[in-house]
Order: sequence, then C-alpha cells, then structure tokens
Amino acid sequence: FQAGEGIQSVIDHRMPSFSLEYACHSPQRQRWFNMHVTPLGEAGRGVVVAHTDITARRQAEESLRDSELRFRRLFHEAPLAMGIVDTNFATKAVNAHFVQLFGYSQEELPTLDAWWSRAFPDPVDRAAFLEKLNLAEIIGNQTPVGKNMGEIHVTCKDGTERIVEFSAIVIGHDLLGTYFDITDRKQAEMVLLESNERFSTVFQSSPIG
Repeated sequence: FQAGEGIQSVIDHRMPSFSLEYACHSPQRQRWFNMHVTPLGEAGRGVVVAHTDITARRQAEESLRDSELRFRRLFHEAPLAMGIVDTNFATKAVNAHFVQLFGYSQEELPTLDAWWSRAFPDPVDRAAFLEKLNLAEIIGNQTPVGKNMGEIHVTCKDGTERIVEFSAIVIGHDLLGTYFDITDRKQAEMVLLESNERFSTVFQSSPIG
C-alpha cells in the first residue's frame, strides 16, 4: 500500500492499523521514519498518524548488513580453506579454497560428521582426533580464541593426503574451521632432510687423506 491508500483503509476500518517506513533525506543528512496510522473512533471519523524517527535503527541495520557482506566476501575469497557449521553441526558454508583444496562441495558435506568421515577414513584416527578436538567444550565455553589443533593429515576426495594446520573458533552461533595447507612446505622439509642425511652418510664413509 502507498501511504494514502493505507490511511484510507484505516479510516474505512478495512484495516485495523497501517505502518510504513519511509526515507526523508536532506542534502546534509539521511533520515528514516515510521508512519503508524490508527483509527479515531468509528469508521469515517478519522485517524491518528504518528511519525517516529527510526534513523538510528536503520543505520544500525545497514551497518550490520555491510559487515555481513564484508565477512561473506572475505570468507569466500580468502586464500585459506574454511568451513562454517551451526551448533547442530549442520554445514552452512565452505569457501572456494576449501573445495579447491579437498575436492568436496558443500552439498557433499551436509554435516560435520560427513566431513570428518571423509577427512579421516580410518575410524581409529578419526576418534582420536575428535577426542582431542572436543567440540562440545569449545561450543560450551564459547571460547573466543577457539582451539588450534596444529598439524593434521586430511584425506582428499581424490584419495591424496594434505597436511594442514587446523583451528576451530566459535563465531556467534556458528563454528568456523580453518585449514592452512602446509603440504608443500612439509614435503620440501622432508626432501631437504633426506638430502642432508645422504650427504652426511657419504661424508662419513669417504676416506680421509
């Protein structure tokens, strides 16, 4: 309804009341108001029209929307694999880097249990990891810094294994998991270690003089 149509509907008692939020900006300031219309006595006798300044509320709502948009963009575009689940452990989102790194889409991981069973196909390893992680404690304490699990080995959809540093943190009513891939670094360290060991063996076995 437009304002005039809404007011007339209250006058005719076709509506018990009518409300409309509207902008009333000036070159210097943006303002929003809520118009609330109530009947005055019997039908046709008139109405009471009240205008309430709701600028602070609208600005707060817009600020919240802007913050949520920035977070969603940061989440989806971050060069770090991330996933979000709610307190019932239903998957709310995984970002592009998560899909790229592990090969699983959000549709394939409807719950956190579905993800853990794929990431840790060995039930003994999975049980040990979950016991150490203790998600119930993290959620119950609303730990602001969450828990850093350090290095873990995650099995990808194609059967390969990635070494990642995993952390879990509570954000509002959700749980955010981050996975920092260190596979290449660990492999480079292993190559360097093996190279040093071979050099040491050759050096020790070589005759002197």
